[in-house]
Amino acid sequence: MFSLYIENIKDYNIEEAKESLSDNILLRCNKNKVEEKRNQSIIGYYLLKKFLKEDYNIEFNYLLENEYGKPYINEIYFNISHSKNMIAIIISDRECGVDIEVSSDKNLRLANKILNNKELETISNYSNEDKLDYIMQKWVSIEAYSKMMGKNFNLDSNINVNAVKVYHNLEEDVYYLAKYIKNCE
Repeated sequence: MFSLYIENIKDYNIEEAKESLSDNILLRCNKNKVEEKRNQSIIGYYLLKKFLKEDYNIEFNYLLENEYGKPYINEIYFNISHSKNMIAIIISDRECGVDIEVSSDKNLRLANKILNNKELETISNYSNEDKLDYIMQKWVSIEAYSKMMGKNFNLDSNINVNAVKVYHNLEEDVYYLAKYIKNCE
């Protein structure tokens, strides 16, 4: 069982979000050196708290961490990802990971870092738009898988691509989203 939430975070009030979070959670968020990332993290935990209360009748004010620093709450697993104005949150009874990324031509440079030789050869004749589509799908899939495992970014080129394009009616940008749930087909 899992729930997946995708939200535009532009209209959320950062001060209201901060007031609703415990010092334990704010301390985690404040580890981000860049203010934009710090604020995205705060809004992410604010929304996580909101969704857990509304949909699961669970209240929390304290995060536990596994040996890799991945947070969890008792028997509830979750993962938060943000990019630009969008946030994705997955909540599950199993270890899980989610990644959302805004598409950008700059990401074409990721090809040599995340694709194996066979994949590079396959996309060599693709248009730039199709190359970018393939690269973005692979990238968010790798990120989501790595986050599910609770480890650092894992460039395992055998990870199955399970990403989709996300078009949000309030955004002009195109986002890519992938999710993984442990032992779930």
